[in-house]
Amino acid sequence: MANAGPITVLVDTREQKKWSLDPSRFVMERATLRTGDYTVKGLEDQFILERKSLGDAVGTFISDWLRFRRELYRLAAFNFAAIIVEADVEDVLAHRYESDANPMSVIGRAHAWCLCSSGATSPDA
Repeated sequence: MANAGPITVLVDTREQKKWSLDPSRFVMERATLRTGDYTVKGLEDQFILERKSLGDAVGTFISDWLRFRRELYRLAAFNFAAIIVEADVEDVLAHRYESDANPMSVIGRAHAWCLCSSGATSPDA
């Protein structure tokens, strides 16, 4: 299969620390995205990635739950949508974030996120 050249990745203008991808395979362009942080040019209405640091994820899960539910509802409109949390369960259990949120509360909300995103209905449910 012939190489069609680099893929153009659109990065939301609000994304402060964008990923560094192989420049021989990817061209990064800034764009204003309605939701999410990354998409592929030409697939903006089909493919979206939301990237969260551990601190951002904890804050979202604990303090901004209803806003996050609305975001999940918007993501459900895409053929492919993913939320990438740049951490693992060990990071949560070791409390490697600045919030005073209990690690078990964070894990509980992460489980709720998985449950509610599997059948996104109303963003306020």
